[in-house]
Amino acid sequence: MRTKPAGFRAGSPRAQLAQTVLLGCVFLGLFTEVLLSPFYPQFFSKVFGVEDYAFTGVYIFVCRLTVVLISPLWGLLSKRFEAKHLLAAGQAGTAVCTALMATAGTAAEFLAITVLLLLFKSSYMLIYPLMIELSEGRKNAATAGKFHAVHHTAIIVSTLVGAKMLGMEQPLTLFYGAAAADAVQLALCVWVLRGYAGQAADKAEPAVTGDARTAEASKRVHAAEAQGTEVGNRQEPAGKQPASLNGTASAPSIVKRYGFLLAIGIVFCTLALANNLIRPFFTPLAEARFGTGTEMGSLLFLIPSAMAVAAMPLIRRLCVPERSTAVYTAGIAIMSIGLLLQAAADSLVVMIIGRMLYGLFLALTMAVLDVMLFDRSSGSSLSLHFSVIVSFQNVGELLSPLLASSLAREISLTAPLVAAALLCMVNLLLFIIFVRSRASRAGKSTPHPESEIYC
Repeated sequence: MRTKPAGFRAGSPRAQLAQTVLLGCVFLGLFTEVLLSPFYPQFFSKVFGVEDYAFTGVYIFVCRLTVVLISPLWGLLSKRFEAKHLLAAGQAGTAVCTALMATAGTAAEFLAITVLLLLFKSSYMLIYPLMIELSEGRKNAATAGKFHAVHHTAIIVSTLVGAKMLGMEQPLTLFYGAAAADAVQLALCVWVLRGYAGQAADKAEPAVTGDARTAEASKRVHAAEAQGTEVGNRQEPAGKQPASLNGTASAPSIVKRYGFLLAIGIVFCTLALANNLIRPFFTPLAEARFGTGTEMGSLLFLIPSAMAVAAMPLIRRLCVPERSTAVYTAGIAIMSIGLLLQAAADSLVVMIIGRMLYGLFLALTMAVLDVMLFDRSSGSSLSLHFSVIVSFQNVGELLSPLLASSLAREISLTAPLVAAALLCMVNLLLFIIFVRSRASRAGKSTPHPESEIYC
């Protein structure tokens, strides 16, 4: 069994440096991804002469579908290979494909290269679990706070820079600079993570086969009989599956593991759907209702991201396992109020208050879900579980533009805000059902300190 070098102990200077570099990767990866997202119609028109807005919808749909399908594959690969090696491969491919985007001659070529890029860039979802590993699970709330702060800072900066990019004579040349930055971050990650073995390697157990496996299972049976209990009712440590006499995972254990992922994945999906539902038509709503220009509309659009950055101290303090249910319940309720305030706002002041409430509590609720997920995941399952959740989130992001367009076209520009508030209530109901089901299952068996979820 391999062990981490002493320099990578949680809280050590080397571990903190590695987390800082990974946060830089989060920033750069999201920066280049979001750079054009508010301006795709203008970009495709200026660079490729595409005036049909339908192409923008197709482009976004294909990109998100690619991420939905590819993210779990990187998670599965992390079961066999160290995350740092997979991330390095993904970063190398990302750098090459980003440079290729600058050579696209048509919109179709640009879309094809983007899909190829996302095959590699989906590996960036390994960064967050790597950061959790470096903290050894001791400061999940603090790590979540840093991640979300950097995430939203990247959105703010990239949105402002993206507007400037459209004014360039040859906007595509900016991708050469982005590719160079990708190469730099690859070099930094390889350097700072050298010698790091990862939790999957640390916690790997020697293979048990044949008679040895059967003997081990038999010992469990005799131990259970000695205690007057049945083997099927024993609570196994987190990350391990109850074994049958032939050494395979039992059916209840499989349902328990993937039932948890399905339940929390649906909660993630509905929250992502509600969040992204209000994005496509917010700026037109602000312009129509208050007569704001593009610059003022952009500032209003970015208020939730700014509040998410400001929420980092609160995330570290509040988004801990023993407070998760209370924080999430209050957060979703106040998010709904913020959305309804925006829908009904008759002044900029009310709109700004609604945006601030929404952004602050969106950050808190997202961090709570992250902490719950990472508290339940460990070792080689960490990246796999997170990759599945990324796919659930992208399903929500995939559906949101279609639903938002339908609501705005058939009802009004305000309708997506009201629908998002209702979706938050549905999300809260799903969360409560999920928490109660977990509590009910925990009450039927003896809790184990490593597998218990605090809600």
